[in-house]
Amino acid sequence: MLYHTLLSSLAAGDTPLSALAARHELNTHAQFSPAFVSQVAALADEVFYDAPSSAEEVARAPDPAGSELARNDTVEKLWGVMMKLFTEVVGEGGMGRVLRAEYRSRGTGGVIGEQVFAMDEGVLGAYVGHRMGWWRGERAPEGVAIQEALNLRPHCGTRRTVNTKSCIGVKEICGVAAAIAAATAFLELHRHRRCREQRRRRATSDSLALPKRAFRGRYEYARFDFDLAIFGDGRHGAVRHHFRFTQEEIRRLAPLHRLHAVPWRYRNTLDAETALCVVTERLAFLGRWEACMALFGKSARWLSAVFNDAVTFLVEEFTPLL
Repeated sequence: MLYHTLLSSLAAGDTPLSALAARHELNTHAQFSPAFVSQVAALADEVFYDAPSSAEEVARAPDPAGSELARNDTVEKLWGVMMKLFTEVVGEGGMGRVLRAEYRSRGTGGVIGEQVFAMDEGVLGAYVGHRMGWWRGERAPEGVAIQEALNLRPHCGTRRTVNTKSCIGVKEICGVAAAIAAATAFLELHRHRRCREQRRRRATSDSLALPKRAFRGRYEYARFDFDLAIFGDGRHGAVRHHFRFTQEEIRRLAPLHRLHAVPWRYRNTLDAETALCVVTERLAFLGRWEACMALFGKSARWLSAVFNDAVTFLVEEFTPLL
């Protein structure tokens, strides 16, 4: 019934284009660009075009959407065409007073039920007024009635209300309505872009320029080949601090983890002890690679590649044993 009321109001001329234009600040006399006309025509032909199967259908076929837009290249002209077609479909007597609700299967689209009822403005007005009362703060919120509790479950079909009086010319109305909607959206988008550009220029002119961020140079480190021997035999505390194991434990764990068999990428070459030290150091100190660069004498790219290759190898090698 709500759709019936909206369409009846449109057919009666109670919704003028001037009200819509004033609401969205549209210039209804602005002409569409050729690129926009071609895009809308392609969209309309793709969605609404049915190939004619006979000479009679070819003769009765409406003009392509591109020709229609070329002749009516403003929102005002398109609105007039749409209202003319809409009036022809509705007829002089207006829309019918008998409505039918169809319940269709979500999977197949077939009709699984229907209900025919009469249009009643009083029922619709009371329903809308009661619902809008909560939005206006005129009543407290209400729960769902026990009779409607089962309706909260997902339905197997969808509901659609249609007018049973006439369905002729639906494609024509939809095509022109789609063109008007596209034109309105295009003009609205253009207006928003223009306003946003004006606000950006105003903000740029009124604000002070921010200072540029200082350039951060490369991290400098000494390049060398890592070896556990650099810690010496008596510095077990320093080794345990960095790698969580002593030198002797690292030398015993490296062959047990088979890190000598890791397929290193990027032509990297290193021994199993160094690989284990990179992994344990990274797991012990989850920070930036700069601290590891000074310890191992290698770049962050090299350390990252070694760590990823070693961890990937350990996961693939020992996951089946867990």
